[in-house]
Amino acid sequence: METRHFVIGIAGVGFWSITLIVLSTTAYLIAVKPNPRITAYMVLIAPTLVLSYVWASDGWDTDTGKLVLAIGAIISVWIVPVFGIALKAYQSFRYAFGLARNAIIKDKLRDENRILLLRSFALDEMTLRRSPTLFGNFDVFGFLRIRLEEVLVRECFLVAPVIAVANPSETQDRLGALREYLSDDRWQPFVSDQIAASRRIIFILGKGNFTGWETDKILEANAVDKVVFVVPPDPESALRYLEQNPEVCSLAGGEEAIKLVRSGRVRCFVIRGNEAVFVVNKRKEELAYILAMRRAITLN
Repeated sequence: METRHFVIGIAGVGFWSITLIVLSTTAYLIAVKPNPRITAYMVLIAPTLVLSYVWASDGWDTDTGKLVLAIGAIISVWIVPVFGIALKAYQSFRYAFGLARNAIIKDKLRDENRILLLRSFALDEMTLRRSPTLFGNFDVFGFLRIRLEEVLVRECFLVAPVIAVANPSETQDRLGALREYLSDDRWQPFVSDQIAASRRIIFILGKGNFTGWETDKILEANAVDKVVFVVPPDPESALRYLEQNPEVCSLAGGEEAIKLVRSGRVRCFVIRGNEAVFVVNKRKEELAYILAMRRAITLN
């Protein structure tokens, strides 16, 4: 095949692929919600679309060129599913690797080397948008999301492994904190001991059956100073927690704390002595919580 036809083929694949991206993204912007970052990327790729069209159009004059362009169109259609399969394979590998790491670490932990994760089980499935990368911004179908717990635990692992009581309804381990599977008569003594012994405590704020009991134990153990209170992307759960736990609310600043949390900009806060330090970021994706945890861990 001539070099010219090879260039035409590459341009054809690029042209049809970019066309599919533009069409699907435009549909997303119209049907779902506007997104200025996606719009900016579309503006940036417009010259590439025009250039690939110019190169590909050279092939429309010959039979061979038309054949090459047709093959390019077929290849471009398969780019999305192939990318999806590769993404799922990567996620499966990451999942298996994470579970293997957890299994190795779990049996070697001492209480003083642990970070305790407290949360309502209802928040276990809460997810965040991935950091704003090229693929993250074109995540039209929502593949690139990550659980809030995974983000928090990944940052805490830089300091110490994280452990949490498993949800009784869980049937297998999952990425995130190391799970302790405990019976109904054992989990409360375990949590009480860990609150006193752990290096730090990560508390994802939300309404749960036992978050009030856990808060009381933290106050009894005078362990508030080592707690990082994490505010989920939807601040309503954190507001309900503060309303139901007035002592923590008071330590955090009372009405000022509620006002800040209600603004939706607080990612986490720590209480140091008689004052609270709020880590604020108007964004709510993965990177915002990564930066917040790095800041909070240095404060705590």
